[in-house]
Order: sequence, then C-alpha cells, then structure tokens
Amino acid sequence: DAKGKELDVREESLNIKEKKINAREDHFNRIFTNHHGKQRVIVQVGDTSFETTYDILLSCPDSYFHIFQWTEEKELVESPDKVFIPRNPVSFRYVLEYLTYGELHSQLSDKGLLNMLVADAKFYGLPKLAEKVQDCLGSLGVEADLKQRLKALEEASVKYDKLIEELSSIRTVNDISKTQ
Repeated sequence: DAKGKELDVREESLNIKEKKINAREDHFNRIFTNHHGKQRVIVQVGDTSFETTYDILLSCPDSYFHIFQWTEEKELVESPDKVFIPRNPVSFRYVLEYLTYGELHSQLSDKGLLNMLVADAKFYGLPKLAEKVQDCLGSLGVEADLKQRLKALEEASVKYDKLIEELSSIRTVNDISKTQ
C-alpha cells in the first residue's frame, strides 16, 4: 500500500511536469508559427518591401491592416503573400517597429520625419503611436525653444561682460583724470 501511494505521488508529479512541458511546447510552437510559419506577409510600401507576420500586422485592433480580407489560414484572400500600400517607406519602418514591439524604441529628432510619422500613424489607424510621436514633436519644440533662449542668454552675457569692461575702462580713465 505504501508503494502504491508512492507510485501515485510520482505519477501525479510526472503529470504536472508533463503539463508544464506541453504548455512550454505550445508556447514555443506559437512563437515559431508566428515568426516562421505560413503567416508571413510581404508589405510593399512605396518602393520598399517589408517582411512581417499576420499577427504583427493585426496586433493593434481597428488598425488599417484589418481592412484586408484574411483566410482562416491567415493568408490574404486576394494576394496570399503581398500587400501594397502607396505610402512612404521611411516612416513605415517606424510603424512596423511600433506594431512589433508595442512602442517606439527609436530616438527620432527629424521634425519632417516625425510630422510624416504622425500623418501615417493616423492613416494606419494607430492613435497611440500618433500621440507618442506628437509628444516627441512637442518636446523637440520645447528643446528648440530652450536652445533659442539659452543662445539669447549667452549673447546677453557677452554684451554684459563688454559693458562691465567698458565701465571699468571708464572708471580707470576717470581715476587717472582725478589724480592729474
């Protein structure tokens, strides 16, 4: 009877371990399928091709990519491997980065690119990305304003130093005149 209980405990332990292994295997199979399976899609933006997956394109609800018709096998109905979008590929690189990671990791400081990215984020139905990029633009504006103010202060400081120098020269001349 003791051996029977010990066997039951071992069997239960093995069942738990097997469930964990199966769950881990399912997880890795999903990851592998998402990145290496049939779900691959080529997105042609302007003159540049980007390769990604169905899941990444559809990672944000209500985005532009939900307008395409997808089969249950996660392929496009009309063109199984390619989507063409007549937009600028430079900003799409950052759109794809946002879709992949859920945030924008790149540090952007080009106002023109940021403005284009705001427009494209709105076009692709990604309001959170548009808001984040708008914040970047705002901080660039604040930064530019601070730089402009700093430059004005530096110029004023140089003028102040020159005035102090002139005043000192005038006092020296005045002191010499008094002694004569």
